[in-house]
Amino acid sequence: GGYWVLSSTGTVTGFGDAANFGGPTGVTNATAIVATPAGNGYWVVTANGAVFAFGSASNFGSLPTSGVTPAFPVISIVPTNTGHGYWLIGADGGLFAYGDAPFQGSLPGIGVHVSNIVGAVPTG
Repeated sequence: GGYWVLSSTGTVTGFGDAANFGGPTGVTNATAIVATPAGNGYWVVTANGAVFAFGSASNFGSLPTSGVTPAFPVISIVPTNTGHGYWLIGADGGLFAYGDAPFQGSLPGIGVHVSNIVGAVPTG
């Protein structure tokens, strides 16, 4: 087993048997890293919703390439079980779906106004 650790500057460090596939360069606002379901790659996301794919991870899109500026920082990226998509989660509970990740709503969409969301997990 092993794991990866991410710094806010995009430096990824692997421990145990986690192969290091690199990290984004020139960023100062990396906020989250998540492994592919098979564990042979990972995605890194930044506060503005930019997504970087490494190893076997594929890039299915990001907020800047979609022309979207999030109202609050993106704080998490959650992969689908297939590894063919992901959700980006904002600190306000805003949710952005890419690849095979279905959009099923968001906190701002149902009138909930917060700024302290710290993560999300899929149900299956």
